[in-house]
Amino acid sequence: MSVSQRDIAMELNLSVATVSKSLRNSPEIPPTTRAQVIDAAAKLGYRLSPNRQQSLEQKNASQTRSLQIGFLVQSDESSNSPNVYSSSMVLSGISEAAQASGASLAVYHVPLKDRDHLDDPNCQPVAMRDGLLSGLILYNYYPPEIVRSLSMLMPCVHVLHRTPGLHVDCVELDSEMAIGQLMSKLYGLGHRRIGYLGGWSDQSHAQARFGAYVQSLVRLGLPFDPVISLDLLDTFGAEKQADHETEKRVIALTRQGVTAWVTTNAHLALQWHTSLTQAGLRVPQDVSLCGIHGQPNALSVPDMTSVDLPYAELGRAAVDLVLRRIKCPTAPVQRIGYQGILIEGKTIASPRDN
Repeated sequence: MSVSQRDIAMELNLSVATVSKSLRNSPEIPPTTRAQVIDAAAKLGYRLSPNRQQSLEQKNASQTRSLQIGFLVQSDESSNSPNVYSSSMVLSGISEAAQASGASLAVYHVPLKDRDHLDDPNCQPVAMRDGLLSGLILYNYYPPEIVRSLSMLMPCVHVLHRTPGLHVDCVELDSEMAIGQLMSKLYGLGHRRIGYLGGWSDQSHAQARFGAYVQSLVRLGLPFDPVISLDLLDTFGAEKQADHETEKRVIALTRQGVTAWVTTNAHLALQWHTSLTQAGLRVPQDVSLCGIHGQPNALSVPDMTSVDLPYAELGRAAVDLVLRRIKCPTAPVQRIGYQGILIEGKTIASPRDN
C-alpha cells in the first residue's frame, strides 16, 4: 500500500499542507520541521504520485538541473538511541543550508546489513544508482573501502568521521579541544588519577579522542598509566553491557584510587554509570564520569557532564563543503573541526580526599 502525505501528517501530528510544503522544501516551513518531514517520508517509503513525478520531470526538463544532495544515515530501530537525536539535528542543518543554496535534498536510511555493501549497486538508493545525485553527505561510520568507493562515484563529505588517505572532506569534533575541556575541568576539581574508557578503536573519532586524552595528561603534568586506559571495543558495544571481567576490573580500579573516568562518548558513560552504581559506587560522590556528545535530558538520566556538539551547524557546514567539492573536484581536502560545548551535568565533583 502506497504511503500518502496524509500518512506522514498523521505520523508527525502535522497538517497535510505543512507536509506538502516541507516536501517541496518551502522556506515557509522551519528547517527543523522540514527535516522531520523529509526524515519521516524516507522512513515510511513515501513516493511521489506518477502525475506529480511527471510534472516535476517536465518542469526540470525546461530548467537547468538543480543540484541534488543525498544524505545517508544508518537505520536505528531504537527511538531512544543517541543516533536518532544527533542525526535529526544534523539533518535540520542540512535542510536549512540546502534550501538557502537552492539544492534539492534526498534522505536515505541505510539498513545496517547494507552498510558494508554500498559499493554494490543493488544495495544503493535508486537515485545514487541512476546517477541523479550531485554529491553525498555520510553520517555514521562506514568502512574505508566503502567510503573510497562512494567518493569515486561522486563528491562526498563525512560528518564526525574521517578516513585518512582518501580525498574526502569532513566535518568533525575537535577532539583535542573537547577532551581537553573535560580533562581541565576534572583537574580543576582536584582529580589527579583520571582513567579513560575507550571503544571502537578502529574508528578515527575514537583514535583522536584517545590521543587527546594522552595529550591532556602531558599538558596537565599527569603520568600516563596504561593500566587505567582501557579499550573496550570487543567488550562494550553501543547496545551491550560490559562483560563481567571488564566490569570487575573497572570497579576494582575505581576502588583502588581512580577518581574520575573520561569516556569515548556520553552514551558509554551512561552505561558505566549503571554498572558502577549497581556495584555500590556513587556518582559523583565516589567517582566522576563524563564523555562526549551530550543528549537531551529526556535521553540522559542522570544529566551527564559532557561536551556536546552544534549538530545543526555541522549539517550546514557539510552542505557548504559538498557544494564546494562539486564545483572544485580537485580542491585540497578540507576538514572543519568544532570545539564543542561543555555541558555542566551532575556526574562530576571534587574527589573525596580533597
